[in-house]
Amino acid sequence: MLVTIYSTVNLILHFIIVAELLS
Repeated sequence: MLVTIYSTVNLILHFIIVAELLS
């Protein structure tokens, strides 16, 4: 369960970073 939460947060952070780089 903890791994799932970590993966979800990591995915969200990656998405935010990519969005910031593109904008």
